[in-house]
Amino acid sequence: MWSLNKTHQVGELIAAIAVVIFLVFVGLQVRDNTIASEAATLQNSVGYDIELLTDLSANPDLARAFTAYLIGDIEELDETELIQARWHYVAILRHLENLYFQHEAGILSDEVWATREPLILNNIRSAGFGLFLNSSNARGFNGQFIDYAIQARVDGENEADD
Repeated sequence: MWSLNKTHQVGELIAAIAVVIFLVFVGLQVRDNTIASEAATLQNSVGYDIELLTDLSANPDLARAFTAYLIGDIEELDETELIQARWHYVAILRHLENLYFQHEAGILSDEVWATREPLILNNIRSAGFGLFLNSSNARGFNGQFIDYAIQARVDGENEADD
Protein backbone atom coordinates (compact mmCIF):
# COMPACT_ATOMS: atom_id res chain seq x y z
CA MET A 1 0.00 0.00 0.00
CA TRP A 2 1.22 3.46 -0.83
CA SER A 3 2.07 5.81 1.90
CA LEU A 4 0.87 9.39 1.94
CA ASN A 5 4.46 10.50 1.23
CA LYS A 6 4.75 8.28 -1.85
CA THR A 7 1.38 9.51 -3.14
CA HIS A 8 2.56 13.11 -2.63
CA GLN A 9 5.77 12.42 -4.59
CA VAL A 10 3.87 10.85 -7.50
CA GLY A 11 1.51 13.84 -7.51
CA GLU A 12 4.47 16.24 -7.64
CA LEU A 13 6.00 14.28 -10.53
CA ILE A 14 2.72 14.38 -12.46
CA ALA A 15 2.38 18.11 -11.77
CA ALA A 16 5.97 18.74 -12.94
CA ILE A 17 5.35 16.79 -16.16
CA ALA A 18 2.12 18.75 -16.73
CA VAL A 19 3.98 22.05 -16.25
CA VAL A 20 6.64 21.03 -18.80
CA ILE A 21 3.98 19.99 -21.33
CA PHE A 22 2.13 23.29 -20.73
CA LEU A 23 5.33 25.32 -21.22
CA VAL A 24 6.12 23.50 -24.46
CA PHE A 25 2.57 24.20 -25.66
CA VAL A 26 2.82 27.88 -24.70
CA GLY A 27 6.21 28.14 -26.43
CA LEU A 28 4.77 26.70 -29.63
CA GLN A 29 1.82 29.09 -29.45
CA VAL A 30 4.13 32.08 -28.94
CA ARG A 31 6.26 31.02 -31.91
CA ASP A 32 3.19 30.57 -34.12
CA ASN A 33 1.79 33.93 -33.00
CA THR A 34 5.12 35.62 -33.70
CA ILE A 35 5.21 34.15 -37.20
CA ALA A 36 1.59 35.20 -37.82
CA SER A 37 2.25 38.70 -36.47
CA GLU A 38 5.30 39.16 -38.66
CA ALA A 39 3.42 37.87 -41.71
CA ALA A 40 0.54 40.29 -41.07
CA THR A 41 2.96 43.16 -40.53
CA LEU A 42 4.79 42.39 -43.76
CA GLN A 43 1.51 42.03 -45.64
CA ASN A 44 0.38 45.45 -44.41
CA SER A 45 3.74 46.93 -45.35
CA VAL A 46 3.65 45.51 -48.85
CA GLY A 47 0.04 46.65 -49.24
CA TYR A 48 1.01 50.18 -48.30
CA ASP A 49 4.01 50.05 -50.67
CA ILE A 50 1.65 49.08 -53.47
CA GLU A 51 -0.77 51.87 -52.55
CA LEU A 52 1.97 54.51 -52.59
CA LEU A 53 3.36 53.25 -55.89
CA THR A 54 -0.11 53.05 -57.42
CA ASP A 55 -0.70 56.67 -56.47
CA LEU A 56 2.44 57.63 -58.37
CA SER A 57 1.78 55.43 -61.38
CA ALA A 58 -1.82 56.61 -61.69
CA ASN A 59 -0.93 60.29 -61.55
CA PRO A 60 1.84 61.34 -63.96
CA ASP A 61 1.91 64.88 -62.57
CA LEU A 62 2.45 63.61 -59.03
CA ALA A 63 5.08 61.15 -60.30
CA ARG A 64 6.97 63.96 -62.03
CA ALA A 65 6.75 66.25 -59.00
CA PHE A 66 7.68 63.47 -56.59
CA THR A 67 10.69 62.47 -58.71
CA ALA A 68 11.84 66.09 -58.84
CA TYR A 69 11.51 66.31 -55.04
CA LEU A 70 13.30 63.00 -54.52
CA ILE A 71 16.31 64.09 -56.56
CA GLY A 72 16.23 67.62 -55.16
CA ASP A 73 15.35 69.30 -58.46
CA ILE A 74 12.47 71.41 -57.15
CA GLU A 75 13.10 74.65 -59.05
CA GLU A 76 10.74 73.57 -61.85
CA LEU A 77 7.85 72.79 -59.48
CA ASP A 78 5.09 75.25 -58.80
CA GLU A 79 3.87 75.69 -55.22
CA THR A 80 1.07 73.12 -55.53
CA GLU A 81 3.35 70.51 -57.07
CA LEU A 82 5.94 71.08 -54.37
CA ILE A 83 3.33 70.61 -51.65
CA GLN A 84 1.99 67.45 -53.31
CA ALA A 85 5.46 65.99 -53.68
CA ARG A 86 6.47 66.93 -50.13
CA TRP A 87 3.36 65.36 -48.57
CA HIS A 88 3.70 62.21 -50.65
CA TYR A 89 7.31 61.96 -49.50
CA VAL A 90 6.26 62.50 -45.87
CA ALA A 91 3.72 59.66 -46.25
CA ILE A 92 6.48 57.39 -47.53
CA LEU A 93 8.75 58.41 -44.66
CA ARG A 94 5.98 57.69 -42.13
CA HIS A 95 5.76 54.23 -43.62
CA LEU A 96 9.52 53.77 -43.42
CA GLU A 97 9.61 55.09 -39.85
CA ASN A 98 6.95 52.54 -38.95
CA LEU A 99 9.03 49.73 -40.48
CA TYR A 100 12.06 50.92 -38.53
CA PHE A 101 10.18 50.80 -35.23
CA GLN A 102 8.61 47.44 -36.02
CA HIS A 103 12.11 46.07 -36.52
CA GLU A 104 13.40 47.74 -33.36
CA ALA A 105 10.49 46.20 -31.41
CA GLY A 106 11.28 42.74 -32.80
CA ILE A 107 8.06 42.53 -34.82
CA LEU A 108 10.02 42.37 -38.08
CA SER A 109 12.77 39.77 -38.06
CA ASP A 110 16.29 40.53 -39.21
CA GLU A 111 15.57 38.53 -42.38
CA VAL A 112 12.55 40.66 -43.27
CA TRP A 113 14.38 43.84 -42.24
CA ALA A 114 17.17 42.93 -44.66
CA THR A 115 14.62 43.08 -47.51
CA ARG A 116 13.09 46.38 -46.33
CA GLU A 117 16.17 48.32 -45.26
CA PRO A 118 17.47 48.95 -48.81
CA LEU A 119 14.19 50.74 -49.58
CA ILE A 120 14.64 52.83 -46.45
CA LEU A 121 18.28 53.61 -47.22
CA ASN A 122 17.52 54.62 -50.81
CA ASN A 123 14.94 57.11 -49.57
CA ILE A 124 16.89 58.61 -46.70
CA ARG A 125 20.02 58.94 -48.80
CA SER A 126 18.13 60.89 -51.46
CA ALA A 127 18.29 64.63 -51.94
CA GLY A 128 14.61 64.69 -51.02
CA PHE A 129 15.44 63.55 -47.51
CA GLY A 130 17.84 66.46 -47.20
CA LEU A 131 14.96 68.77 -48.17
CA PHE A 132 12.76 67.02 -45.65
CA LEU A 133 15.33 67.42 -42.85
CA ASN A 134 15.38 71.16 -43.45
CA SER A 135 11.58 71.41 -43.32
CA SER A 136 9.23 71.73 -40.38
CA ASN A 137 7.92 68.23 -41.20
CA ALA A 138 11.03 66.64 -39.70
CA ARG A 139 10.04 67.80 -36.21
CA GLY A 140 6.98 65.53 -36.39
CA PHE A 141 9.10 62.41 -36.64
CA ASN A 142 10.63 60.40 -33.83
CA GLY A 143 14.15 61.50 -32.97
CA GLN A 144 15.43 57.92 -32.87
CA PHE A 145 14.35 57.38 -36.48
CA ILE A 146 15.82 60.72 -37.54
CA ASP A 147 19.12 59.83 -35.81
CA TYR A 148 19.15 56.46 -37.60
CA ALA A 149 18.46 58.20 -40.92
CA ILE A 150 21.16 60.83 -40.45
CA GLN A 151 23.69 58.14 -39.52
CA ALA A 152 22.67 56.11 -42.57
CA ARG A 153 23.24 59.17 -44.76
CA VAL A 154 26.72 59.64 -43.26
CA ASP A 155 27.47 55.93 -43.75
CA GLY A 156 26.31 56.20 -47.38
CA GLU A 157 28.60 59.16 -48.00
CA ASN A 158 31.49 57.26 -46.45
CA GLU A 159 30.76 54.23 -48.64
CA ALA A 160 30.73 56.48 -51.72
CA ASP A 161 34.11 57.92 -50.74
CA ASP A 162 35.71 54.47 -50.49
